[in-house]
Amino acid sequence: MKEGGPALVRALSVAERERPTSSIPHYPPFAAWDGPPSPREITRAWKKALSRSETGIAVHFPFCRTVCSFCNISPRRALAAGAREPARFLSALAAEVSFYSGLFSRVRPRHLYVGGGTPNLLGPGQLRRLFYILDSGFDFAPGATRFFEAIPAFIDRPRLRALKASGVTCAALGVQSLDKAVISASGRFQDVSSVKEKCLAVRRAGIPRLMVDLIAGLPGQSERSFLRDVITVASWRPDDIYLGAFDPVNTGFERGGGRLSAAGRRTAAAALGKGLAILRRLGYSHRGAESYATLDPGSANWRGFHPYFDSGSLLALGPGAVSHAAGVLRYSNLHSWEEYEAAVSAGRPPAARSCLLNPRRERISFLLASLDRGRVSAGEFREESGADLDEVFGPGLRELCGRRVLARTSYGYRVADHGRVAYAAAGIFFEPSVIRRLKARRDE
Repeated sequence: MKEGGPALVRALSVAERERPTSSIPHYPPFAAWDGPPSPREITRAWKKALSRSETGIAVHFPFCRTVCSFCNISPRRALAAGAREPARFLSALAAEVSFYSGLFSRVRPRHLYVGGGTPNLLGPGQLRRLFYILDSGFDFAPGATRFFEAIPAFIDRPRLRALKASGVTCAALGVQSLDKAVISASGRFQDVSSVKEKCLAVRRAGIPRLMVDLIAGLPGQSERSFLRDVITVASWRPDDIYLGAFDPVNTGFERGGGRLSAAGRRTAAAALGKGLAILRRLGYSHRGAESYATLDPGSANWRGFHPYFDSGSLLALGPGAVSHAAGVLRYSNLHSWEEYEAAVSAGRPPAARSCLLNPRRERISFLLASLDRGRVSAGEFREESGADLDEVFGPGLRELCGRRVLARTSYGYRVADHGRVAYAAAGIFFEPSVIRRLKARRDE
């Protein structure tokens, strides 16, 4: 189905603004979803999905000490020191886990992801309780990966001991920038001078894997500043480095009147490319347009938890979290902390919106996620879907090649024009019913 033009572009902008916590390009996009699924529909979906796909668990902790002006994760809320919400969150999480623990009693999840927000805002005892709640509710497989997001400001020995004792296998530190002026302008709670020591403390604590996140194109950040950060962080030799590009949609920067021009986006993308080239010269491995670079490309853990957001089943817990019962249903939790807490306290699953899935939609989702990372592997597509890439999507992929958006390779296709690929692919691969829904949302 080929539909495009300004109307589709405007409709897709609605989808971008309504996206949930995860930045992964789910299909159908969030703005085309229906209302909440019933508890019976959720139970039925998981019974089907758990019989045929690998499963992971994700937790979204929605609180931070301050909300950075460049953050586009929703929901998030700033908390003063000593606030009661973190303790209430753990009680609410325990209630939500209790709804699912029976459904998952015969399943051994292989992956656990805890993100936010700032989950290491939790104190040492609260961190231990967090993992106790999860381990009591789910029987994780031996050797399951445990990925934990943190910010340097709340890294200390007691917290690290709690994470180590809880079996965390990878700590991902959201550094974002080492430029004092950029950090100050964003309102971020971070002492730039202490970041290196916090990263080294993770190493000393014995957590097996360390990832560091940086962002290109932040307000007030020069290309030189970003590339200097890349070189500095690489000198600490974390196992993985994630380089992301600033997107102003749904940020405090945008709400305050800030704008990022098309030229600014191109500049950020160019800086990102230069940063990844620097990492390759410094011994890191990287492929396509993926934002992850690693010292150990053979490890099953590299690229963090990213693959489990776009393939396999994922039970996501917490406000705004997005669950994926593979092949059956995607649904998001309530975004409002108060509404989420009230729902789980009443014994109800806190679902807000949902969309039904089928093999075609799962294949489109895999394709769009691959295009987002800059490469489409025919082998990976066959492994994921059991189908031949060109038999399923050949005409559309060849059209994109003809328009010089994609280029054919030995492994499949690579993205040749990153600025055009998202809208061009949507016009070709989105189902007509999804496009109509997006256009209707645009006109509301």
